[in-house]
Amino acid sequence: MQPFRRSLILATPLFFALLSTAPAHAQCTQGDCVNGLGIFRYDDGSTFAGSFKDGQRHGFGTFTFASGDRYLGEWESNKKQGYGIYKFNTGNVYVGEWKFGMRNGEGTHYFNDGSKYVGNWQNDLKSGNGTFFNKDGTTTKLESVGKPPAAKP
Repeated sequence: MQPFRRSLILATPLFFALLSTAPAHAQCTQGDCVNGLGIFRYDDGSTFAGSFKDGQRHGFGTFTFASGDRYLGEWESNKKQGYGIYKFNTGNVYVGEWKFGMRNGEGTHYFNDGSKYVGNWQNDLKSGNGTFFNKDGTTTKLESVGKPPAAKP
């Protein structure tokens, strides 16, 4: 057997073994991830399926985080912007308005225990008037200023 051919035969399994253990790199896996519709997979395992403009998330799409959280809604310049639904891996869900990637405007945070908060948000925090609906049907009117989203009255 020729030395080159023998080396090639010995090196081929090693090449495929290294290839199968190589880390995944961020890449467009389907469609047009520059100016169109596509699916993009990030280094951490997160994925975005939706509209792209100038290589950024822009328009409508779904971002699935490596943690299992998922956002379905509008995007502008890679940030959540407009109306969207964020499903936390804990079972909580936020439905409402977003600005610059944060909850801003009117929105409802549904807790996994059946209760919910309906009110205004600013910079990802409860802000202004809102109502907390307990799972037993009772309600509490609130004026929140800078309370974290998961905080209950």
